[in-house]
Amino acid sequence: MVVNKLYKNLMEHWNKYGYSVYKNQDLSEAGKNDCEELYLNDPLEAEVKNQLATELIEMFFENNDRQYVDDDIINYLNSNPLVRYYFAFEEKLNVYIKEGLISKNNIFSAAQNYLLDSDDVEGIKFALSLLRYCANEEAEEILKAFSNHNEFIFYCIEGLKEYDKCNSIIFEIAKASRGYGKIMAITNLEYINEEIKKWVIEAEADNEMLETVLVAMTYNNDYYIEYFFGDEYTEEKYNLLTKKLKELYTLKGFFIEHITIDIVYGYWNYYRKFGKNFNSLYVMCELLSLFLKEDKDDVQLMEVISMSSDDKIKIEEMKNIIMSDNNDGVIKRALSDESSDVDEIVDIALAINVCLQYGDFEERLWKDSSQVSIYNYIMTECDKESKEKLIEFAKVYLDIDRVTGGAEPLDEENLDYRYIVDSCLYLIVSYMDELKDKYIDINIKALSARYTPTRRAALNNLRGINYEYLNNYIHILEGCYKREVNKELKQSIIRFLDGFNSKKKRQYENIGDVRVSPYTKDAFLTITKVEDMDKFDLTIVENKIRSGALVYLKRDKDNAEAENAIMVLTEKGYLLGYVSKENNYILKNLMDWGKILYGQIKKVDEDYKSMEIKVYLSYVDVMREVKDTFNMVTDQSMGYLN
Repeated sequence: MVVNKLYKNLMEHWNKYGYSVYKNQDLSEAGKNDCEELYLNDPLEAEVKNQLATELIEMFFENNDRQYVDDDIINYLNSNPLVRYYFAFEEKLNVYIKEGLISKNNIFSAAQNYLLDSDDVEGIKFALSLLRYCANEEAEEILKAFSNHNEFIFYCIEGLKEYDKCNSIIFEIAKASRGYGKIMAITNLEYINEEIKKWVIEAEADNEMLETVLVAMTYNNDYYIEYFFGDEYTEEKYNLLTKKLKELYTLKGFFIEHITIDIVYGYWNYYRKFGKNFNSLYVMCELLSLFLKEDKDDVQLMEVISMSSDDKIKIEEMKNIIMSDNNDGVIKRALSDESSDVDEIVDIALAINVCLQYGDFEERLWKDSSQVSIYNYIMTECDKESKEKLIEFAKVYLDIDRVTGGAEPLDEENLDYRYIVDSCLYLIVSYMDELKDKYIDINIKALSARYTPTRRAALNNLRGINYEYLNNYIHILEGCYKREVNKELKQSIIRFLDGFNSKKKRQYENIGDVRVSPYTKDAFLTITKVEDMDKFDLTIVENKIRSGALVYLKRDKDNAEAENAIMVLTEKGYLLGYVSKENNYILKNLMDWGKILYGQIKKVDEDYKSMEIKVYLSYVDVMREVKDTFNMVTDQSMGYLN
């Protein structure tokens, strides 16, 4: 018999080092499939598990007395991994043993065959599963030895449950294990004494990976209150609790469900006693955020647990203290500390109203030029100077050319972490506001961005720039039109070019005296067309010209070409065109008599060359007349009543 190399190595490792991680394994992968199958994947139906277990048992009993590995069983296990129906298999195997259909010695002999001869992973897992009921010291030693390898740790732990002092053994495995193995070990550990409870709180998160999962799996509110909020408050406990609560907050649903008001009060005592760094400030804000409802879909902690009126007062006091504290230094120090996540820093700065500027972020930007949260904060929260500095930085260090080279268009639903530069460019273009005149070059380049909203935002910026500044870019704009694949955006670009080439007028009017809000008693008058729309550059307001939008009517008494002219204006006073001459005489008379008319867009052509509006007589002038009449007949000083 040739002893397979893995068996030999693991037994030597056990004899030399005892409980310790076997070095020759990939901790990022070993045990991953079993862990996901046990805790994440949807389990098989019970009937399917029983069927698979029965088939494996029957295959095993057909040749359990053979002194070699059965290839049929190996092939079956590779097609149907044992982890998926492990407990059904063990239950059936136990019945066979108790009924005396197979001896424990025969099972141990078969297990040895698979362990010694087979180098197949599933075959070894099958062998370890057989050792569960062997009840001898050699089988126990093998299970302990193989528990040092995450690929087999689940089968070893389950097998050791049939042996004396199994929880103490699993505790030793849990302390030594790392990676996915640690999850499976801790899951099977019973917290039967103070030593285990203390270790779970103090050391279980000491894992190179999956720390958040481990903290969540081992969270127990009673243990936390007893350990952290007993007689002794120490800075070491404060730092440990901060780390754990920060990890838990990443699992927002779990955090909401498990954090109690006692945890909030206890942490607040630590916070006020030992002072704050960024992590503790972050955790304190996390805890208090559970009591804030930002929108109707948010879940509040106060809706999950009962709170007294005193609790609500205390929570409000905590919020006020946090907001009134000078946290600028904490936030700014965190920005220069690489251990603090910039997304978290920005979130807290926004939450507690700490004002940051470009200079505060510059060091982070030099390390990573495409941090979306920084671009979002500066472009939406900072002043013009900070925006300008960020744009200048991005022009040099953000790889804009890579995302504006006419690549495959990218729409909103497809944007993810792979397109982080696209997001940064979108934020720059969307929120540059008054800087659009200075950065025509970026807007022109952004018209070729692969992210559709970026192209749309760039065109909106260009609409607000005087045509005379765009003369040198006409050929680029025409090229963008030819390449554009989005139908709506393509139409917008051609309308923009049409307005540019014809030098159409842009005209604003003061509508303060004619702008009214719709009222239930307003009277519908007529439907009329709007003329002369092709004389005006509508690209600047085309997103306002849509069915249902309100427009306002104002007499144009200075119009030399038409004495009855009535202007049709947007809510900002931008001139769209004129009421059709066919309908303007009666409407003009009403307006000259002091009546206020307004319209609602009924439909508009795709090219914005014609439009129909519903015209209403506002009730506001009727109310004014009633008020004036009432004032006239009741004003004694004017002598109207004698």
